[in-house]
Amino acid sequence: MQKTTTTIKQTAKLSPQQILVAAMIQATTEEMQKIIDDALEQNIALEPDNSRSIDEMQPEADNSRSNDEMQPEADAPSNDDGEGEQVANADDAPIDEAAQYDETQYDEAKSDEGIDLYYERDAMADDDADDEPFSPITNYGSDLSFRDVLKQQLTMLELSSRELFIAQYIVDSLDDDGYLRRTVQELVDDLEFQQQMVAEPSEVEQVIEDVVQANLEPAGIGARNLQECMLLQLLDMKSTPAVQHAYAIVEQSFADLSARRFDKIKKRHSLSDADMVEAQRVLHHLNPKPGGIAANTEAIATRAAHVSPDFIVTNEEGKLVVSLCNSRVPSVRISPDYHDMLKRIQQDKSRSEDVKKGKAMIEEGIRSANMFINALIQRRRTLINVMRAIVGLQRSYFLTGKIEALQPMTLKTVADISGCDMSTISRVSNSRYVQTDFGTFALKQLFTAAVASPSGDSAVSNAAIKTALRDIVDGEDKSHPLSDDQITKQLGQMGYTIARRTVVKYREALGISKANLRRR
Repeated sequence: MQKTTTTIKQTAKLSPQQILVAAMIQATTEEMQKIIDDALEQNIALEPDNSRSIDEMQPEADNSRSNDEMQPEADAPSNDDGEGEQVANADDAPIDEAAQYDETQYDEAKSDEGIDLYYERDAMADDDADDEPFSPITNYGSDLSFRDVLKQQLTMLELSSRELFIAQYIVDSLDDDGYLRRTVQELVDDLEFQQQMVAEPSEVEQVIEDVVQANLEPAGIGARNLQECMLLQLLDMKSTPAVQHAYAIVEQSFADLSARRFDKIKKRHSLSDADMVEAQRVLHHLNPKPGGIAANTEAIATRAAHVSPDFIVTNEEGKLVVSLCNSRVPSVRISPDYHDMLKRIQQDKSRSEDVKKGKAMIEEGIRSANMFINALIQRRRTLINVMRAIVGLQRSYFLTGKIEALQPMTLKTVADISGCDMSTISRVSNSRYVQTDFGTFALKQLFTAAVASPSGDSAVSNAAIKTALRDIVDGEDKSHPLSDDQITKQLGQMGYTIARRTVVKYREALGISKANLRRR
């Protein structure tokens, strides 16, 4: 005899209204434009409303809708006072990565081999330009990729049609850093199978060395590795004792250079301290990525794309005012003509199937349109309430713009304050930007994890600690860089008492090398 058991399971099922609201909350302004355009195309009951803004939209009475359809998705209560909510997880989203660069005459970057190189910033550059390594490629129009720029240079050389074709194919094979990572044999095979051109390896190698590497700017383009890239740049410089010493070091002692074994290098090349300093100065000005962080295709597209803020926070005599950017989100309404159609068909006393179907179709169109309008209104209310809550939690930051003023903030904290679900907070904060008096930045940068003090009576944002760590490293004596223990001690003196392993974790997250690799 079989034993039967009864179990009770509780499941949550989202209504169509809730699903629509969730999709709208996650959508960016550009995506919302498409959602509204699609709705206008699919539902003839909807039409654009040019007489009012989306902020003035109101739902129309519709007794045919169920209560479930009208329930907001864990919507936040309206908080007209403007103070309120919080968002989460910032440990994996460090604040202001651009702060890794020194605000001095030089910009720093760490190569794959651990060699710190510097590129001299263009002295005539616009003050508003991005802090990126200067490259001759950046002098060209920003609508061109660096490969397009290199191909333009090729057309200025005296090359045969065959040499030009091979050179252009090599340029297309470069990675975004300007390196040629593919072997000569792979290029030969691709030319034959994809371009129907039979070429000898020696012919391709000659084009790489005598055309791409020897003639294209910036120097270092087409290198197979960092060592070759540095040698090509040194060959392009005016020959001086310092350049000659630098070339010999890179050519013969590259492993020691990568490991910062300067004493061994000096001994091997019979260099004085002064010679070593001058050689290092030359090496520091080499560019490890000749394709350019500023010149690769992706970076150009990013820089060219205008970041449109979703929120605006302004400081009006100490009062923070939050507003939503709705200028590009059109408002909609139910078409008056559609209402007239419904009235006429309701007055029709005929009981024919056509009349019944027509009435049902019109009513469904109005119901669907009303649900869409309600979702738009609910989206706006949720976005503005969440942003008000964030501003309330990060008031000091929005007043000063200082990273160290950021308070620990998580999705759960914001959800608790706003009354919204954590998934809603995540949707609101994802891929959105806020415009402030001190710049426009991604909203998720405000999410920072809390680091508790030893006494447990207070907590600070990990973003503030990371900023302090970066400042300590920037200010250290590069000939005697600070160890992790010393950085931990200095942070403690600043009031950030954290474990050494946490310092190591934050240092690595910021892309800062170990002490021996920072020595110059």
